[in-house]
Amino acid sequence: MHAEVSLTTFRDRPAVALSNDHIELIVLTGGGHIAAIRNAGGGVNALWEPHWPTVDPNLRNLIDTDVFGDSLEGQLLSSIAGHNLCIDVFGEQSPGECDAGLTFHGEAGMVVWISAESGHDDGAAWFVLTTQLPNTCLEVERRYSLGDDARTVNVEETITNLVGFERAMGRSQHATLGTDFLRGGALFSCNADRGHTWQKPHNEAATWAVNADFTYPDVPNADGSTSDWRQYPRVDSNSDLCTQRINPADAHGWFVAAQNAHRQAVVYNWERDAFPWLMTWEENYARTPVPWNGKELTRGMEFGSYAYATNRRHLVELGTLLDTPTYEWLDACETKITSFSISLFNYDNDLDEAPLLTDQGDALVAETTGWAIQV
Repeated sequence: MHAEVSLTTFRDRPAVALSNDHIELIVLTGGGHIAAIRNAGGGVNALWEPHWPTVDPNLRNLIDTDVFGDSLEGQLLSSIAGHNLCIDVFGEQSPGECDAGLTFHGEAGMVVWISAESGHDDGAAWFVLTTQLPNTCLEVERRYSLGDDARTVNVEETITNLVGFERAMGRSQHATLGTDFLRGGALFSCNADRGHTWQKPHNEAATWAVNADFTYPDVPNADGSTSDWRQYPRVDSNSDLCTQRINPADAHGWFVAAQNAHRQAVVYNWERDAFPWLMTWEENYARTPVPWNGKELTRGMEFGSYAYATNRRHLVELGTLLDTPTYEWLDACETKITSFSISLFNYDNDLDEAPLLTDQGDALVAETTGWAIQV
């Protein structure tokens, strides 16, 4: 069949589906979250589906505080799904921004996105969602496209500064893999070269050392040993954070997550110049407050322009880390266009390690498996 765009619901929330005979991608209009990437006809969703019920963000003032608590994080978590866009900060807002109604990870996940257009031409189906961020004065557009016989969804993201001054900001494609995909253990690879662990103690369940440089893939542990970043989960319970620099010699950043229990792998590919950082957030049955309740197994694979999910002031004052800018600039009335892709592959035999991708000029290729992603 041709690739097609259709209206659907996902966990009782309105959504748009993009599908062909191979894969299906689902995007929520409430928050603009990419909620699912899975095989056509069903199967495991590689992305995070929280165990709690969620609502569209325009209904968040009606959430049950017994379920979500009364924190700003609870408002975000009440409507979150899979892959959320964090803009114009990745992490915390300032006290004044919170007083103005902003919460974790910026506004994009807290507003309703509008269907602008859709169609099918040149052997591909596509649709466009847009939104305006009222407090941070940004216009955001995403164009999703899928070829008739493809296993890769391409996403073109356009952001426009609606104010007449240059601004320091951060953006993260907060792609989070979920419990169904990770259960039993998953294999990872990426093209990072160096990294740094979270800069201060943050959680009693953390296992990695604090404020430590490392060379990929060996992350230093608090006890003096090292962990292999490519394996997750590694222990029964943990909550850890690190950031990694995508190799400056590469034109594209990428990661692969492969799961032998499902014989399935998800691959993300993006422009390295736009998003030089890959931050990892691990929640492995460690957070006990509501709505977590110790029930979530996730791994956030968060590629972006912010080095850390902290706040604007911290990243601007830091300036650089590992000789790489820790935030981005958006000039007065400037429009930026960036792109990334999401691929889903099936395989027949268990993998001993997640494949590595090599840049062949017009494609990223995993030579051990034959996977190819056009760039």
